[in-house]
Amino acid sequence: MACGFYETSSWAYYGHCGRTTVMIRIEHHNPFTPDWYRCVRPGETRLGTSAGISYAVYIGGVGCRP
Repeated sequence: MACGFYETSSWAYYGHCGRTTVMIRIEHHNPFTPDWYRCVRPGETRLGTSAGISYAVYIGGVGCRP
């Protein structure tokens, strides 16, 4: 598992390598789709298709509730 945002030919993922939950912002290829905010646990989280998701980034929120 990679740490941070990564994608395969089909899916987009966020790999959280820390020990607590954190908030991420998920950006889309479609400029008319608003960003999503999601609390993720340690490990790999599948975000959606790689055709729909362009990027995801850590924004803080340590200890959030998924």
